[in-house]
Amino acid sequence: MNTSELISKIICLCFDGSGRADTMITYESDNPEAFQTYSLYWNGILGQYFSVYEHGDSELQFDPNKCPYWLDPEFATPDGVAENLRRPEPPDDLLAKQILSAEECQGVFECRVCQESYPINNPCRHIQYSEYETQGEIGCGSDMRAEDHKDGFWAVLHYFDIYDIASLLREALVNHAYQIELLYEGEKLDSISIQLFGAEYGEDVSTELEELMQGEFSTGILWLASLEPGVTSEAEAITIEWIDQWLARPDT
Repeated sequence: MNTSELISKIICLCFDGSGRADTMITYESDNPEAFQTYSLYWNGILGQYFSVYEHGDSELQFDPNKCPYWLDPEFATPDGVAENLRRPEPPDDLLAKQILSAEECQGVFECRVCQESYPINNPCRHIQYSEYETQGEIGCGSDMRAEDHKDGFWAVLHYFDIYDIASLLREALVNHAYQIELLYEGEKLDSISIQLFGAEYGEDVSTELEELMQGEFSTGILWLASLEPGVTSEAEAITIEWIDQWLARPDT
């Protein structure tokens, strides 16, 4: 489908309070559910929209509380929708280009760190997931409470205790001198890379680590991988507090 064909199918755009388009409706006359509704999510960091298909309808309908909206002049305003909120001007070239280049996805995550929307299959680093995790999104940018990552993080400290890593990790967090990456072979976790002050403390995924990833260790390492030096300051401070509690245990 070329650009002119697609833009001709967009017959309605609804806008949020900031002026960004947040709903798009297309029209296909040969479809029994001619009116196809999509939610639109703008990502200011990436400078693009993501679209999520919502539903199809035989009649034009949208939230009467959306304001304002643009509707193709060939279509009448649906019952219950305020006529005075209707914009006469069609989308300008920039908006049309942004919407036409929107990446369609199955859903989005809202990152609490970035304050932006990302596709669920390609979130930012602050939201992590893996084949082992069944709780959904994990990490400092997710909806999961920070405190719910703590036991998993302690499991990570316990596993890497052979390197006496806790104190060094604490210092690296304070100085933003760390980089944690989970490296995958396809969808399978292949290795964990933990760099502190340039030194590598990670390792390939062994049978033991594979088994640990089935439990709370997974939540902890995903939390750690979601941190970003100098960006996730609040989560770094929480992690340092957890390390201090770990180091202060009676058996240490």
